[in-house]
Amino acid sequence: MDMNSFMKLGQECGLQGKDLLTFVESRVKQQKEELRQQQEAERDERMKDREDRENERVEREKEREHEIELAQLRGKSNAAKNIPYNVPNLPVFRADSDELDAYILRFERHATLQKWSKDCWACAC
Repeated sequence: MDMNSFMKLGQECGLQGKDLLTFVESRVKQQKEELRQQQEAERDERMKDREDRENERVEREKEREHEIELAQLRGKSNAAKNIPYNVPNLPVFRADSDELDAYILRFERHATLQKWSKDCWACAC
């Protein structure tokens, strides 16, 4: 409502002069306060939404960091067992042209240089 509406309302209630002016001023002041409170509530809601989104982002980041840490721990665990992650950089064995003994010797040299334990040389890693 605007000031004229409050004036009419006060006059309908039988107010005049100073009482009417006090009534109108108090109603206008009350209306401004209600508007301010509404704007403040909306601002608080926007801030809460922003904080919620930020908390979700931080939580996702923590989950990613946790996943990376787990992957690193798994890698250290497998390295501790001397299980090779990379396949030896050896040419493919061809039965028609390669000698098996020479191929096996190359593999053993590679595995020894990579410090793989002998018990994992034959595993399907």
